Amino acid sequence: TATIAEADIPSLAYYATLSQAMAFKLPAVAARTHDILRLVLRSGDTRISTTEDAIDLFPSVAPTSAPSNVIIIAKGQPLAGLAPSGAIRARIEAGATAMVFSPSKEIATLFPNDLVDVKGDASKPEYVEFADWQPAAGTQLTQNLEPMDLKWWARKGDDRAFIASSSHRLKPGSPARVLLRFVPPHGYISADKLPEQYRSVMSEIRLGKGRLWICDLDLDVCAGADPIADIFTAN
Repeated sequence: TATIAEADIPSLAYYATLSQAMAFKLPAVAARTHDILRLVLRSGDTRISTTEDAIDLFPSVAPTSAPSNVIIIAKGQPLAGLAPSGAIRARIEAGATAMVFSPSKEIATLFPNDLVDVKGDASKPEYVEFADWQPAAGTQLTQNLEPMDLKWWARKGDDRAFIASSSHRLKPGSPARVLLRFVPPHGYISADKLPEQYRSVMSEIRLGKGRLWICDLDLDVCAGADPIADIFTAN
């Protein structure tokens, strides 16, 4: 156990509340480490209270870039290249991998045999707080992830915590497959609405010799702010 920061409170009246800012530097680690952050309040040699929080410490993740045979379509970029006669579609069918991030609802019209709908956009986000990566377990995509890692990511310039602003639903019976599963928060669900609960924030559509990955994760604002988003981006 090491003391990483201390602060003095000159006086505190009975029943009073005080906000005390503290700045401290966490130790560097070579691998993900589970630890305890302990806050101890003392009056002289008398311990008044102790608060403990479980925390994870992460090593720095080196910046990565996509391989030359991976096509990146960033959030907000046009999707025309994915049309049946599009140049990007031709490259995918020839064997390339393409990743499209948080596509607009147009993506469902381009792949009507694979996608039912897309929910969430800039004007009305979906607010995806948690996703299940078990459908992709054992692949490079989930390397170094723990079961509850796709949850409540920090965001740049935003006090809210969620991992995606949109989600999509695959067409039952289509060859497309879910990679990251998302079930929206819900209460009672009638039988006719049950299929709408099986959604995805990352899926794969095979096209010829290649594949298209649809990713709704907000990596553009979470990577660099949340260490788990950095790990997922590196994967």
